[in-house]
Amino acid sequence: MSELLPADYYNAVVVPVATDDGPQKVQFGFTKENKRQIAVCFEIIDGNYAGHKLTWFGYFTDKSTERTIMALRYCGF
Repeated sequence: MSELLPADYYNAVVVPVATDDGPQKVQFGFTKENKRQIAVCFEIIDGNYAGHKLTWFGYFTDKSTERTIMALRYCGF
């Protein structure tokens, strides 16, 4: 399921990702440029694309941290 989805609104939920430390709803890491980032996996829950999973990446730079936090709050974190 790696096809691009049409731009639209989709009902989705956060789903855990298996890691060495057990299932995690968010994963923290670094970009290739060594900037802090967060990844959240969503699964579409209805419609033609039900079951498709998408990963959202947020970034913690001087310019993006506020927007990343707003997006996480919007998602229920």
